[in-house]
Amino acid sequence: MLISFVIALFLGNCILQYSVRNQSFWDQVYPADIQATIEANKAQMPNSWSKEKNRFECSEERVDDPKVQELNFGYGGYGFYEETIWSHTALKFQKQEVELHRPDVLFILAKYPETLKGPVQENDGYVQQMNENLKFYEKFVKRIYILGAHPLYQVGLFDSLVQKVMSRPEALEGLHLNRKKADKEMKFVRKRLSMIECQKCKIFELGEVFIDGDKYLTHDPEGLVSYADNMCHISAAGLKLCDLVLKTIAQDVMNTV
Repeated sequence: MLISFVIALFLGNCILQYSVRNQSFWDQVYPADIQATIEANKAQMPNSWSKEKNRFECSEERVDDPKVQELNFGYGGYGFYEETIWSHTALKFQKQEVELHRPDVLFILAKYPETLKGPVQENDGYVQQMNENLKFYEKFVKRIYILGAHPLYQVGLFDSLVQKVMSRPEALEGLHLNRKKADKEMKFVRKRLSMIECQKCKIFELGEVFIDGDKYLTHDPEGLVSYADNMCHISAAGLKLCDLVLKTIAQDVMNTV
């Protein structure tokens, strides 16, 4: 009897979950302005930058200057330090790829973990790692761009924004990052980056474009569109704010490589 009851509950739950996911009966109806905001945020997810319509036309043209004839871009996650077996593996792979393909330009876009946020030690091991690995990269590339210590968004930011838009719009301001607190969190990461010894490196910042007084914006205050997804990646809306910085880097590449 008990087994039959459990099976009945299990099947009933399966039917309910299917209904919730596939039948419009369960769809909640919101006022038009809130629904528009929800849809605008949904359009950011997932990987909205890969789905957004190109704003520029691309073309391929052979040029005589060998410095720009084969302009390639490399990408790194941890890129120039390691702290776990996973980052060790990622770094090893990254170095192999750079040595194999020898890109003119290498971008290192790193997330800085808790260990790099701790105080800088005498003969700091992370700084030594960074310098050793960047010295390796310098043998194969012409220019290295390193993303600075970008403020850390909360995990699940997108979901939090949508939930507050629907139920607690008065609490939206609390999603923005306190600028003083965010900068303090990254204090020692910035210190380590300032100790980098690399002739071909440039550190660029994106955080400055999100500054509004005493806070870093996590969403558009007017359109209420999230500047980051649930996994802390900058969304398409956030990247639009970065256009000027990225254009400056592109121009620097064309002028110097």
